[in-house]
Amino acid sequence: MAMMGKKALTDQQQHMKQSEESLRKVMYLSCWGPN
Repeated sequence: MAMMGKKALTDQQQHMKQSEESLRKVMYLSCWGPN
């Protein structure tokens, strides 16, 4: 992990954050959606 550049680490964090947000959105919709 320490061998990776700072940019790569930032990209990974960005990706994690995006997937976490989309997952939360899906969970929210499945709980509170119209169905």
